[in-house]
Amino acid sequence: MYQCRYRNLQPCLLSSFLVLLCLSFWISLRSTCCTQDKILSSILRGSNVNVNFPPDQKPSSRRVSLGDLSTRDKKVTVNQTEKDKQQLSVRDILRLSLNTTQLLMVIGRNNKCADVAVDPRTFWSSPTEEDPNDVFTAEQDVHRMSLAIACGMLDWDYLSTPPVNELYSFEKFYLSRPPVIDVLSATSETFSTVLMLNPSRTLTLSEMIQLQIDVKDGRGVPKGFGGDEIRVWFQDKFMSGTSMSAKIEDLGNGTYIASAPASWIGTLRVHVAVTYSREYLRALVYLQLVLKSFRHIGALFKNEKASELTPCYHTEVIPGHSRSQICNMTTINGSPWFCGRPRKRQLDCELHFAGSRVIEGPSNIPATPAEMALFLRSSEANSTVFRLVPNDIQFNVVADASEKLFLQPKTACNEIPISETWDFESPTGFMYKNVWMPRHCHIGHLNTSYIYQDIEIILLGDSNGRSHYNKFVQGSSCVQVKKASTEAWHKPLLCVHEGNKFRLRWEPHTQPFMNGFKIAEIGSLNAASVEIDKIPSKGRYLVFLNHYFHITTAHISSIDYKYRAIRDALVRLFQRNSQVLVVLQSPHTSQVGWPKHYEAGDMLGHEIMRLQKEIFYEIRHKVIYFNTWDLTVATANMNFHPEAAHQIFTTLLGFVSRKF
Repeated sequence: MYQCRYRNLQPCLLSSFLVLLCLSFWISLRSTCCTQDKILSSILRGSNVNVNFPPDQKPSSRRVSLGDLSTRDKKVTVNQTEKDKQQLSVRDILRLSLNTTQLLMVIGRNNKCADVAVDPRTFWSSPTEEDPNDVFTAEQDVHRMSLAIACGMLDWDYLSTPPVNELYSFEKFYLSRPPVIDVLSATSETFSTVLMLNPSRTLTLSEMIQLQIDVKDGRGVPKGFGGDEIRVWFQDKFMSGTSMSAKIEDLGNGTYIASAPASWIGTLRVHVAVTYSREYLRALVYLQLVLKSFRHIGALFKNEKASELTPCYHTEVIPGHSRSQICNMTTINGSPWFCGRPRKRQLDCELHFAGSRVIEGPSNIPATPAEMALFLRSSEANSTVFRLVPNDIQFNVVADASEKLFLQPKTACNEIPISETWDFESPTGFMYKNVWMPRHCHIGHLNTSYIYQDIEIILLGDSNGRSHYNKFVQGSSCVQVKKASTEAWHKPLLCVHEGNKFRLRWEPHTQPFMNGFKIAEIGSLNAASVEIDKIPSKGRYLVFLNHYFHITTAHISSIDYKYRAIRDALVRLFQRNSQVLVVLQSPHTSQVGWPKHYEAGDMLGHEIMRLQKEIFYEIRHKVIYFNTWDLTVATANMNFHPEAAHQIFTTLLGFVSRKF
């Protein structure tokens, strides 16, 4: 709970505007306990809004109209009193929910923020239009925008405008509850319990393992509702490199059922983690709606006469800029991307865009102290230990009549119809002595020599695609034409074997315009949809898609737009070339994310997978869905570059070999 004390009002004296603003909201600060969005939560929990899900229904990523949250006249009702009802749009809801929190951010933390609060929009654009002695302002623009971010942005129009015109159903689900004020009311792994439902601690091979997880808060009180991210894996007690994840069913009442087939002979230990509480996910969903992105990107416009840096986002709402003051950079990015139009008359949107850079610096976010405590728990410094539910459950798996040591299907993975890869039931496999064993097919002996002949392999996406690139280089003996000169390399790579007519390319993602250098120059990052459109009508091609971790910095609509642009490009490709095989990789788990884990991580991995399956459904018979989620749960993966990268690559080869 915020401590609203008199000393926090002192910076207001710097401006009469701030004094009046502070006094006008003082009563509301006291009455709402300074919470970030009590109004928003009361609206979504109001009698006029039905947000209850059946106990057996998990919220999906399929979007619902904001009208679904409203009354018949397309407005949401705030029941302040029985006699006083206001009709508010979702934009108004976000605006009201921000006022108290954002005011506190400005007051008492940074004297410079008082200047920002007086006219925040001026800090998001270049201060000059005509001054001939001050036309190279790109660095000044960066410092000014960094200060605005550190002060909480404070552009009310930007903060209160939703990134999309309709909410995703999982957003509706999480926002149906209020923000957490007391950290002890959040789900606690310490007090939660695990029960094995099997009547015996000795199971036969292939028998279904079943666990019941009941979650409780920090006071030991049963939660009574679901929405937590629970992960379960089984690890062999005596055999290293042998483990398996479990399928999780959320009953919606604070109880979760974990299940998996007993897949090898041995003694298994149970691990249950409350990876993200519902309260954590609720805060994340809210912040993505308000901030649109945790990573702020600026577009660099320059020529020999001037330079300027303007803010960029995947929505047409740009801080400090009206709709008429925006450059549409969608063609370059391959999916929606908009930047502030440079104010200097010497600079043009299309002619003088030179690249982009991350706007670094500390940031204040509209979260309650309790929510910040949950966020900081998942930061890099504190995330090296899984938040495990205490239990001492172990059990034995013995052979069945077949006397096999482990389960292994007869069908080879390269013989599975492509469309079936989208329907594999979780868990999709298990790790056995450091070898990944798919549940629905087997890898078998790999003869991949033909993969490196008369083909071009194009890897599109983030640095995990670069990992595959390096392994393809090792297997092909190709000559690297474009080499990486640093470890964190985010520029195109090219390797060629002329004798085998083999080409290998990695084209890093365009959004959100980062390549590990201060300036991501134009041409260093290429849109996946654009690269797909370049593929000719003849020739063999293997296209690998992995757009995930970097884009999780932004609202999920950013990934949605990018996937749809890629899907449309693939439809055009399949119409002109029948010798193309495409692989789409799923998200993976990552216990350790970026330094501020909530800024980029695996929190919405399940929602992203639902999006992938929805968007690519019509071409699922031509695109292999390569699920790495269960593999990384099973191996208790820590890094955003998975430790099991070799097993992932080997499994990938097992699916694509002999598919042409």
